[in-house]
Amino acid sequence: MEEARVISTAKSVWKMQCEGRNWFGRPGVHFFSDDALPLIDSDPDLLRLLMFIRAQNRPGRPFVLTNTFCERWGWSRRRLAAARKRGLMRGDFYCVSPAYSGHAALYVWDSKG
Repeated sequence: MEEARVISTAKSVWKMQCEGRNWFGRPGVHFFSDDALPLIDSDPDLLRLLMFIRAQNRPGRPFVLTNTFCERWGWSRRRLAAARKRGLMRGDFYCVSPAYSGHAALYVWDSKG
């Protein structure tokens, strides 16, 4: 790589860093506006659940959505179960292993959404 190109790239990346636009290596949550904006008013519980899932779990990696989230967020079990069901019905995430005695269900989301 030419020295001028290396310097130009380094300056560009440093500028992004100073402006807070360097997301490389930083976990985050991304939603397309078309997906997020309708949920803000119509289903804030599902939006919160999806934001948590995306912030804590990489695409394709299994995760659990146990009833312990009720305590964390001050929700009833019915409220969590309803939001989880809506997410499953919409295809926001998928069950890859149903719950069975002593084991929580496993879910995954993909990066398409």
